[in-house]
Amino acid sequence: MAPGCSYARATLECGFPHQESGGTGKFFQRLRHASLRSGQIRTMVVSIDAQTTEPQKRCERVPICIRIRLHENMQPTQSLGPSGAPGGAMKQDAKLNAALYVVLVLTFCALTYFLHAGAIAMMWGPAVSAIIVSLLRRRSLTEIGWKIGRMKWLVAGWVIPVSVSFAAYGLIWITGLGVVPNPTFLQRARFTLGMTSQANGLVIVAAFLYISILGLLPGMIAALGEEIGWRGFLVPELAKWMSFPKTGLVSGAIWCVWHMPAILSGSYGTADTPRWYQIGCFGAMVLSSAVVMAWLRMKSGSIWPVTIMHATHNGVIQAFFERITQDRGHTHYFSGEFGVALPLFFAALAFYCIANRESLADANSPLDASLDRRMGNQLFEPARYSTDVGERK
Repeated sequence: MAPGCSYARATLECGFPHQESGGTGKFFQRLRHASLRSGQIRTMVVSIDAQTTEPQKRCERVPICIRIRLHENMQPTQSLGPSGAPGGAMKQDAKLNAALYVVLVLTFCALTYFLHAGAIAMMWGPAVSAIIVSLLRRRSLTEIGWKIGRMKWLVAGWVIPVSVSFAAYGLIWITGLGVVPNPTFLQRARFTLGMTSQANGLVIVAAFLYISILGLLPGMIAALGEEIGWRGFLVPELAKWMSFPKTGLVSGAIWCVWHMPAILSGSYGTADTPRWYQIGCFGAMVLSSAVVMAWLRMKSGSIWPVTIMHATHNGVIQAFFERITQDRGHTHYFSGEFGVALPLFFAALAFYCIANRESLADANSPLDASLDRRMGNQLFEPARYSTDVGERK
């Protein structure tokens, strides 16, 4: 370390012997990984000099100011919230934001259902609720995650539902629980695509590409209304005071309850299986997929990958896989959003995301950026010194 800089307390509390060769960037990254692995650190905000990352140059140019809020079972250092209040105030703000949002979105859901406002109005209820709460609570709308982000996460938003669907329906077809292709689907696909004389395989591929790619933009218009609320607002607010598994599951549970009026009324579902079975399978799918989508949202820092995932899921399952599969009398117990196959594969993917939640603690985590925006002005003034963890002597 450079002369005059001390990180002894931070090193000791996180259990990391600081190595000079690692630089401050790696040191801060190790702190973030420690917070998710051991739960010792609930919030960390670090002042970074944009002009250089070398510790010696940084210490010569600007004071280093670090604030860390520790786990309750350790001696805490002072932590400030968005308005200079103690860090617990920020957690209470997040709880209040989430509670207000849940009440408003469920109220909006009930109103659109009883007024027969239609599916589009209902799907945009979460977005309207998120914007209203953000304005009332003075929460910046930029925290929703409007930036496009990296291309690989946009691609992942398309690949995930397609891969899960192929795996689930492939199992159904291989085991004979469903038959492919459905002659009715082929007939309609030929008429829609104008492919009256082409081979069945070519028609199936063309129909899949038409639904999953060309039909993606219209699907995103509807899905965006939900994702602004669920993953743009609710997930970041829950993540400020919950662990990642709880964030994903709680957001999924609320998302599932939001669907219940349509399922219980019979307007959303299938007539071929008992209502209790549909609720069980659909609930399991929503809970597990919510964990995956929360991971994707937090990893990418953007709502667009999860919007693509949501729209692709709706398109390929409802308009392609479900329709190309011919019912054998009991197929609906396994296929679709109300069957048992999709929840199995989404649950496996959710377990993977939970097991790899440490990867969320990197520079792409939207929570770090959110905290920096909301707390930076209060914590990191250029001439301000901090003795909480790091200090300039």
